[in-house]
Amino acid sequence: FFDMANLEVYSGPQGALYGRNAVGGAVNAVSHRPVDEFEGKVKVAPGSNGKQQTEFVINTPVSDEFAFRIGGYMDDQTKGQTTLASTGEYLDFNDQNGIRTSMAFTPSDELSLAVTVEHSNIDAPSFTSLGYRATTALGAELDPDPFVLDMKHAGRVEIEKTSSFVELDLESELFDVHAGFNASKRQGARLEDDRGHYIGWQAHPALGEIDLIDVQNEDFKRFGGDVYLTSNGDSALQWLAGIEYQSYTSDLVTTTDGVALGPFAPQLRTDVSTEDMKSASVFGSMDYALNEQLSLSVEGRVQQDDKSMDFVRTPNEALGAPAAGAIDVNMEASWTKTLFGTTLSYQLADDQMLFGRLSSGYRPGGFNTVIPTDIPNPTDMIAYEPEFVRSSELGWKGSMFGGLLQSSLSVYYSQTDDVQGVSSPSATQPDYVLQNLGDHEVWGVEFETRGRYKLDYGMLVSTLGLSSNDGEWKHGTALTDSVPVDLEGLRVTRTRDLLTNLNLSYIFPVAHLQALVSASYQSATGGFEDAANSREMADYDLFDLRASISGAQWEASIYGKNLTDEVYITQTVATNEFFNQGRSFGGSLSYHF
Repeated sequence: FFDMANLEVYSGPQGALYGRNAVGGAVNAVSHRPVDEFEGKVKVAPGSNGKQQTEFVINTPVSDEFAFRIGGYMDDQTKGQTTLASTGEYLDFNDQNGIRTSMAFTPSDELSLAVTVEHSNIDAPSFTSLGYRATTALGAELDPDPFVLDMKHAGRVEIEKTSSFVELDLESELFDVHAGFNASKRQGARLEDDRGHYIGWQAHPALGEIDLIDVQNEDFKRFGGDVYLTSNGDSALQWLAGIEYQSYTSDLVTTTDGVALGPFAPQLRTDVSTEDMKSASVFGSMDYALNEQLSLSVEGRVQQDDKSMDFVRTPNEALGAPAAGAIDVNMEASWTKTLFGTTLSYQLADDQMLFGRLSSGYRPGGFNTVIPTDIPNPTDMIAYEPEFVRSSELGWKGSMFGGLLQSSLSVYYSQTDDVQGVSSPSATQPDYVLQNLGDHEVWGVEFETRGRYKLDYGMLVSTLGLSSNDGEWKHGTALTDSVPVDLEGLRVTRTRDLLTNLNLSYIFPVAHLQALVSASYQSATGGFEDAANSREMADYDLFDLRASISGAQWEASIYGKNLTDEVYITQTVATNEFFNQGRSFGGSLSYHF
């Protein structure tokens, strides 16, 4: 989100135009391009837990055709809310920084070229290092507090990433052309993960101490691009047609060593995997105004994904792992999918519209790189198949109360085949693997309204969002610690009885300055966290406040988040409980020039 120009949100399956993985929607964060004026920004933002953020952006024109933009950020947090029981050191400190450079070349009104290169570094706690376990797998007391963890090792994650983007836009009398290409490289490492704590086996009454340590290194490369043509002009028919190609290679090495005997010894091993993916597709859309009130939009995509993986597991026999756990497999898979979307819109009035939409989305299959070794035929757990979703939506958008409020209301229904979900196939190695659990259906309703109200002294701005959804498994099976659970008739994971978002902002003048005071409220009720409906999701109520004052070129603000310090479980993985961020405070001072 650094130096972001705008944020586009598309709800519902968007596979026809955005392709693979857009099964629930798409979010497009668009960064600023260089402009032909000298401008910039500097921002500092201290906060709770030793947090310090710093940002800068400088944009400068070099000539009438060429402009340059550079920006960077540092986000450093020296403390946190979770500590290690043995030493008191913070587990959730982090350090992030990044830099982005972009150049724009516009030799004419019809032609533009933009090149962007960005680099970032992250040093953060690993996922497993923040999981709370009240007891071991045998019921003995373990962590004294959700935020004081009795671990032997403090896991960390280090990620270095470099990405580059090239975009070319050309306008002609017949149509416009866009070509975009991207390449990225990521090197990541997961260090000193306390696997014994994560699986709940730090000790065994008969086998003694268990001390399992995970270390993982990844080398990831991606390349892709798309070229599409779009119509221009004001005709009743507007169209788009394009091709896209994406590919990546992921090399992953995961080593588990330490001390483990008996049924835990097979976890002493090294896994080496290489996964390659190639995806090619053609896509397009047409929008046609049938008359002044009725319009039809049709979009589609034909996509083929090819994946392959080499997976080698080598038991660490020197530490006592049995040689029988060795695995050496090569797998390939290919899927071709046709995705669609169509929307019919009817303009009731200048400020009132009804619409209906049918759409689909697709998440390709793949391969698990973490599988247990204490189950029969473990290689059967490596591959999983794609999931496919079909959705229908009816809605209304328009103004209310004489234009005072801009609102939308929609209801939707979706069916998903071969749902990809997590299963835990082993009791002593409770890692989660992705599997096709079955088919389910989901339905829901969403309402959103926003308004601006002129007052005698200032302006009040409001937004309100309400949503509710439910769903049912048509059939399926999930594994929980190797025990199969029949999902038919159970509620779909993470559907909610009610989600509420309310924001109020009051903007008013103070001398020659402008002040703002805003409050927000978020709440959620109902639902289950897991497919087996054994864990209810936590209900919560969150309150935030912010106040700011700004001049022509500067702004100062203070904020408080989760003011009531409400703490709740966000998810549970392998009996590890993860919690939200507690109460925090901060501020910022920025200067624009």
